[in-house]
Amino acid sequence: MGSEIPMVTVIVPLYNVEPYVAQCIQSLRDQTWTDFEAICVDDGSSDASLEVARATAGDDPRFRFLKQPENRGQSAARNLALDHARGTYAVNLDADDYYVPDALERLVACVQADDLDLLFFAASTFYETRELHRTHPEMQDNRADIPGVMTGRQIYVEFERTDAFRPSACMFMVRRDLIERGGLRFEEGIIHEDLLFTMQVFPLAQRAAFLNESLYRRRMRPGSTMTTERGIKNVQGLFTVARRLEGWFEANRPDLPRDFRDAFCHRLFATWEIIARDLPDLDPLVVEEYRDGLSEEDRRSEEHTSELQSHD
Repeated sequence: MGSEIPMVTVIVPLYNVEPYVAQCIQSLRDQTWTDFEAICVDDGSSDASLEVARATAGDDPRFRFLKQPENRGQSAARNLALDHARGTYAVNLDADDYYVPDALERLVACVQADDLDLLFFAASTFYETRELHRTHPEMQDNRADIPGVMTGRQIYVEFERTDAFRPSACMFMVRRDLIERGGLRFEEGIIHEDLLFTMQVFPLAQRAAFLNESLYRRRMRPGSTMTTERGIKNVQGLFTVARRLEGWFEANRPDLPRDFRDAFCHRLFATWEIIARDLPDLDPLVVEEYRDGLSEEDRRSEEHTSELQSHD
């Protein structure tokens, strides 16, 4: 049984993952590091995800189960778990993925040895079909090493410099009081919320590092957010992320070092480029309806994507 204040809180949102969640929960029960709590939040599933998760956890007191009566999205589920979290550190685990058996032990050893606020780590991807391997290839486990301890801003610059940045909230362990002091929560109502949250975490950390070991197993499967055909929700999510990042950048620009500003602007521009590439493939009526719902200020930013699009 874990201590009253566990070292780690593992946050696991559940939404219609009945075929996969048992492997996820079992990977936590099999961890060689035992001082953790797992907060599993059912996000209004219409299948037996919650029942399977409970059955797999059995009477293990480290597992707590919360339920949202309706589907509100992964961000809302993660935020609810954060509101109930007690761990010194927090990690996110998607319910269709899983950890290798010594993942938490390796992570805790690193954060304790170097008194880290933030520790990134690597993953490897496995594919349910050959077609997905062809259409959605990921390069999670071939990133360059970034040795040493540095600030969050410095390690972000190194991630961009070495093309090793991966915007997944599941691939870092963070000191929980850092999140609370920063007032951070996941943006609700959008997809691509991981990009925004990760970018908001970087500047808060005074001691950050990268453990370039594949401790996380990412499942690429049909019907997930990553493999579903891109649509207006992708544009809306990335647009919201870009606008939030622009606002943060303008508010903090005087205090940011040049190399961080350059790296940040590189990521911001890349986000606008993705939006510009997505727009031509969408139904014009859907795009027009989306534009009509924007504020005047947001429409000016949206027009920027049209300019990018016209210069492709």
